Amino acid sequence: MRSSTRSVPEFLNRVDETIVFHQLNREEIAAIVGLELTKVIREVKAQDMHLDVTEDAKALLAKEGLGSAVRSAAAAPCDPTRGRGRTRRGR
Repeated sequence: MRSSTRSVPEFLNRVDETIVFHQLNREEIAAIVGLELTKVIREVKAQDMHLDVTEDAKALLAKEGLGSAVRSAAAAPCDPTRGRGRTRRGR
């Protein structure tokens, strides 16, 4: 199947209105981060585990997005003792 950058005239005649999407502001993005983290925390809890997310982590996710935040964390030097003994089931 080939796609074309031109619009088919028959399609354009059927468009009734145009929807404009505005860029989200920081508060809206923070709200979305909160909603998504609620889902993740619920899934973690279903596995008898507990997840605490700091306000700094939420701010990083809101600012950089999930992909960028994960790449930044993965690229940072890692302390081998970090998190040791802090992962428990059934909290």
